[in-house]
Amino acid sequence: MFQGVIVPIVTFFDKNQKIDFPAQKAHSEFLIENGVDAIFIMGSAGEGVCLCDEDKVMLTEKTAEFIRKRVKLLAGISQESTTRCKRLMDKLKDYPVDAFVVTLPYYFPISSQESIRDFFTEIADYSPKPIFVYNIPCFTKAIIAPETTAKLSLHPNIVGVKDSYPDLSHALKLIREVKKANPEFSVFIGEESIVASLAKENFDGIVPIYGNIFPGVTVGLFKGVKEKDYDMVSRMQAELNEAKLILPCADTFYAALKGYLSLRGTGTPVVLSPVRTATNEQMQMIKKFFDMLENKKINTTRECLKNIHCHLEPVDGFSRADKLPLTTSRQSRIGKTTADLVF
Repeated sequence: MFQGVIVPIVTFFDKNQKIDFPAQKAHSEFLIENGVDAIFIMGSAGEGVCLCDEDKVMLTEKTAEFIRKRVKLLAGISQESTTRCKRLMDKLKDYPVDAFVVTLPYYFPISSQESIRDFFTEIADYSPKPIFVYNIPCFTKAIIAPETTAKLSLHPNIVGVKDSYPDLSHALKLIREVKKANPEFSVFIGEESIVASLAKENFDGIVPIYGNIFPGVTVGLFKGVKEKDYDMVSRMQAELNEAKLILPCADTFYAALKGYLSLRGTGTPVVLSPVRTATNEQMQMIKKFFDMLENKKINTTRECLKNIHCHLEPVDGFSRADKLPLTTSRQSRIGKTTADLVF
């Protein structure tokens, strides 16, 4: 069973739009060190649909090497047709991927729930790996109904759902319908802004895009959910929601994310064309929020990582908790482990 925080990792590129594997490795380490439970490559934030199959294979191979089974690895295989999905699965089947994540085909939308069930059933029957159903109507132009997901949860090779439909009533119905049909099926919420509203429900984890910039906050958010610490959930939700301030600063959310991360020194802001990389003017806007958010998150990150056993020893002038620059005074307040942290 899958549980916890799955970060849909961005894909870094150099100025020639080739995958920047050193940056990819550094970011993977950053996420792992901040306590995430899994890394999801080639999702929306990872520009998966824009990558050629050759790059998808290389990215899968290299990411598996980077993480060395310390956390679970999920790989997006969404394509425009069932046949193309199957061909990509064939190319990735020999790599240590824990699950494939599949959306509905995103060019010609599937119109009926029966057709949706048929599609995922055929994929799951064929797949050499467990399957996660991925509901993201803003891109696929179709909604996977909670009743449909509940029926799919009974398939032995469909193990979870990542639901990114930003509707609270849909999420409530999804969790209850699916858990009634199959209590062992993993339900992950992909719309992080509604997590606090679902805190008393029986879901298994979150897939937050803003975990790319503040993974410690997302770990703390779900830690609060599992421990029924609703005050912590409320505080972490508010902190995470602030990260959305960067969203309108670039043409797409992942361009804004990569612009932000580049200011931290990880990779470049480059995104694959035809989407536009953040312009100089947009980067100036991102920088304003960067300065504000980084100053606030230095304390929040440490709070939400309390009792998670990872080291916070400085590395090259940075803290391992969201790698924020350490001043002398700030460094003196940071203990060597999370056990030293106080609320």
